[in-house]
Amino acid sequence: MADLISILVEPVHDSTAQAATLVVLALTMLDVIAGSLSAHLHDEFSSHKFRDGIIRKMQNLLLLVAALFVDVALLSGLNLPMSPCYLGICAALIIMEIKSMLEIWNKDHPEVSGTIEHVFGVEEIGDDEQTSD
Repeated sequence: MADLISILVEPVHDSTAQAATLVVLALTMLDVIAGSLSAHLHDEFSSHKFRDGIIRKMQNLLLLVAALFVDVALLSGLNLPMSPCYLGICAALIIMEIKSMLEIWNKDHPEVSGTIEHVFGVEEIGDDEQTSD
């Protein structure tokens, strides 16, 4: 059992993967907090939307676990010096969390929303869209 665990965490022993994991987790928490604060600011907080957002965040983290399994297979069979799948998924999730926080910021700061939309290509979130995904 200890051997299996050491094999599964091997891709995360890389300091780059550890840093990427911490960034993903930190940005995920910041996005949830920002979305919750924005919902309260606009009197739109809904436990249903919050729960759906948390479920989507958990799905993102499960995607990281799946990427670990892919990297274990790659590292075991191909003996690569890095974990390409895991780091790629981390990069995609980091970009997604930053874009989500920019969307929330854009909604909460209408005085600069045109600038944000132009520079980052971020559009205002509609009433039916969720802010904590």
